[in-house]
Amino acid sequence: MRHCSECGAVSPSSATTCVVCGDELSVELGKELVDGRYLTQHEVGRGAMGVVWQAEDVALQRPVALKFLAPRYVRRPQALRRFQREAAALASIRSDHVAQVYSFGIDGQSFFFAMELVLGQSCDRIIDQYERNRAHVPIHRALVILREVALGLSAVHAARIVHRDVKPDNAVVERGSGRTVLVDFGLAAPETGSRDSGTVGTPAYMAPEQIRGGERISPRTDVYGLGCTAFHLLTNRLVFETDKVPEMLQQQLEKAPRSLSALRPELAPLDSVVARALAKDPAERFASCAEMASAIEIAGARWLSRPEPIVAEPTLEDAVPVAARILVVDDDDDFAKLSVRAAQLAFFGTAARVARAKTGEEALANASRKPPSLVLLDYQMPGMDGVETLSRLRELPGASRTRVVVISATAGEEERWRFDALGIDGFLKKPIELRELVDVITAIGRARGWIPVDEDEAAQ
Repeated sequence: MRHCSECGAVSPSSATTCVVCGDELSVELGKELVDGRYLTQHEVGRGAMGVVWQAEDVALQRPVALKFLAPRYVRRPQALRRFQREAAALASIRSDHVAQVYSFGIDGQSFFFAMELVLGQSCDRIIDQYERNRAHVPIHRALVILREVALGLSAVHAARIVHRDVKPDNAVVERGSGRTVLVDFGLAAPETGSRDSGTVGTPAYMAPEQIRGGERISPRTDVYGLGCTAFHLLTNRLVFETDKVPEMLQQQLEKAPRSLSALRPELAPLDSVVARALAKDPAERFASCAEMASAIEIAGARWLSRPEPIVAEPTLEDAVPVAARILVVDDDDDFAKLSVRAAQLAFFGTAARVARAKTGEEALANASRKPPSLVLLDYQMPGMDGVETLSRLRELPGASRTRVVVISATAGEEERWRFDALGIDGFLKKPIELRELVDVITAIGRARGWIPVDEDEAAQ
């Protein structure tokens, strides 16, 4: 079957145009070998100019994302140049917070590039989930996300590139690691001498110089977008709210933005930071995203400073190499014993070490010595709950590689949204059978290479 990127309809494999709208058809729906190397698996996203598929690089045996230019743009030189420019921009940047491009190619009449696969939730969707549940992204976590976006943009600017479309929808919190990654560079342009030839960007996040067009763009243009993103992430509201695009653009040009504290009084310490980022005159903004990140660190110190954990001195055991470190964080003694037992059974025969912490503070003390490979985390605990514990754990060096399964007696899958901004691998509800928990841990362990796959199972 073949998939229409214009209307979403499915047509027979032999069709070259959509049976519904008549548009040219994109790549086949199903497994297909692209460029003799990439085996497509399923679609993971789509935008105005193309569609993104998850695939496997059969040569290197690793998952990748393939971004295809929609067929209707192939014969449009400007669109093709923009697509190639996006690939080149990403390929020139090295940062944990920018999706990496591996290759650019042509398969038949399809233009594509292969890039790092980043699965997770966009910040836009995370904001929407919190808003629908009448809550806000925890301030500490929101500030960490903004700092990571700023780090990614700093790497972009170091490559003399301006993103031009900084917004929550273009930043993804990766599932499993919690790191924030910039994923869409469709509007990126070289900084040197670059002037917008027209109105390019997303109105709710566009800097005045983008709207006017014909003016020089610079890293300060992205600072404005980051300011709009910060406002949205911290308040669930846009800086300017109107459904009419001309009115939105006019407000971006002329209207003074509201303060954060007008919507959330507790955010008053951050008012001056966001106000400076949203200055109409680029010269009055932060000179760089790195400078803005530093200002956030200072103004947000009350949220970003870590609580004093229980002091845990390094031990001889910490120096012994192990296959994996599993940390059970649960104040319930009975369930903690079950979780420890499940981890021991899953990792039986490997050089894994299982430890237990009763509180979030104990967990951070343990993780500060050496980040765990896997955390089995209770949601409701006295003092620091699971959300805050994981938010602060993610800040520790090396903890972005920690896999996390949340286990809760008080919340079901419908509460998982609270953890989407942190990156988790699973969300389980107590009570849970020992066998089920062993299976969950084993699946994660095998996927990460901590637990060897049985030869008999591998052959099946």
